[in-house]
Amino acid sequence: MRNESHPEGTVLKYPYLWLHQSALPEFVPKDRAACLIMKMKGLTKTHVVILAISDMGDSASGTCIEIPDTEKRRAGLSEFRPAYVHLAEYNVDQTPDSLYYNPAAGPLGRFSRPFITQVAHALLTNLRNRRAVRIDRQ
Repeated sequence: MRNESHPEGTVLKYPYLWLHQSALPEFVPKDRAACLIMKMKGLTKTHVVILAISDMGDSASGTCIEIPDTEKRRAGLSEFRPAYVHLAEYNVDQTPDSLYYNPAAGPLGRFSRPFITQVAHALLTNLRNRRAVRIDRQ
């Protein structure tokens, strides 16, 4: 399925760049499941905010949220592995001239509106408390 406009909550393959990797010269991140959390449309460009999804996390610290089994099914993730949305860092990319984000790529799935709202509120809390780091991909 091709979609020219991924809605918030879409889970897709994206070469997410972790903060610890961003300082390495010529590091090429691998594609991983990631969640498009927000789109900000401007006159000529749209900025997208993308959160990493991984099977390792510490939900007690507030740096990530564990993804429930029902949400893993909706998102096209394995139900047999733990999965977390990370909130301590996020990638910001832009279209239409991104080298990494493809708005026409087929999604893996999509989180429900209540779950993505929970994730967005948790990210906003981390931003307000200066516990989230932006990584620009332009």
